Amino acid sequence: MTAEKTIESFLKELFSKSPVPGGGGASALGGAVGAALGGMVSSLTVGKKTYADVEEEIRELVNNGICFLASYSIPNLLL
Repeated sequence: MTAEKTIESFLKELFSKSPVPGGGGASALGGAVGAALGGMVSSLTVGKKTYADVEEEIRELVNNGICFLASYSIPNLLL
């Protein structure tokens, strides 16, 4: 799957008789969605008084994620 494809076109190809994309591409999309949701939760958590004791750890995890994403030329959209 490429960044230029829509999710709709990817799902249509996945549903078709074509051997590609397959399980690997579907798993990658699922993993990317999961990572994005983790980023969302991190963004919603940072700055909350309730989570002040773990804020530094969350920021570190997010920064590590940003470095990983940057290595794939994905724009920094987190925190």
